[in-house]
Amino acid sequence: MSNNTETTWDDVLDGLSLPTHNGDSQRQTPASSPIPVEPTPAPAASGGRPGYTDKGESSPLIRTRRADLVWFLTAPATKLLAAILTLALAGAAVTLYAIPAADAWWQEQTNPQPSPSEPQDPVIIDGDPVLYGAEDIEADFGADFDPMDGVRALDPEDGDITDDIEIRGEVDTTTSGGQVIRYGIEDSAGNTTHHWRTISVGEEPEFKSEDEDEEAVSEPTQPPAPARVSQTTSLTCTGDVTITFHASGGGNVVLSGSVSGSGSGSVSASTSVSGGGTVSAIATADGNVNIANEWAGNGNCS
Repeated sequence: MSNNTETTWDDVLDGLSLPTHNGDSQRQTPASSPIPVEPTPAPAASGGRPGYTDKGESSPLIRTRRADLVWFLTAPATKLLAAILTLALAGAAVTLYAIPAADAWWQEQTNPQPSPSEPQDPVIIDGDPVLYGAEDIEADFGADFDPMDGVRALDPEDGDITDDIEIRGEVDTTTSGGQVIRYGIEDSAGNTTHHWRTISVGEEPEFKSEDEDEEAVSEPTQPPAPARVSQTTSLTCTGDVTITFHASGGGNVVLSGSVSGSGSGSVSASTSVSGGGTVSAIATADGNVNIANEWAGNGNCS
């Protein structure tokens, strides 16, 4: 047997057990509920649908159930939007407060700071000592040189350790050219530093004696005089005679001996002998000398 009864939208709403959003009394209740079940809508007028008036208007019950359906369909979206907003606010709070607080807590756990009452261990740098003032230099020939002049050694832990510097090699300023010495320093931790230094010694200057300096500024002198020479002549005479000696030479000529006299270039001197005797004449001159003699009287000379 076929059922020709037509199912309407209102029939569907009537079959739904929907919760209401406003808590009114137009919700379906269980059979055991003391709240009376809503009465079935009155039959519609001839030709109309159940629950509707003859003017086509829905009854209050139909309008209430439609509102319940709308609330049922839109509530999840509202709850989802509220959940998303809640998560966004929670994420912002985590980013602004929770993460920095957690990072600070982690830093405190991994790098604990000692309390002020606890003694703190000194920070050990353990650096190498450093040399200062040991640059390459030039030194004058023959000048005094001190390899420690202006040189210092400083260490991060030990401070000034200049007195511990060791020097290998020597510098001889009487030898021209480059000469190398080595500086070495070791601190209390065993760290060492070495440095090589070159000292360039200049060329030897040319020195002059005081006499050479005086000759350089004095006027030219005359050439030295020739050496003086002498010539001697002796005559033995008999009787009474007068002897004359003639001498010639360079510069000043001097006659000496039994006769005497001097002159420039030449000289003559005479002496007399009575009864005989010996007469000697010595002629002195520069470079060369010539002496001659003659006599006159009653005697003879040889």
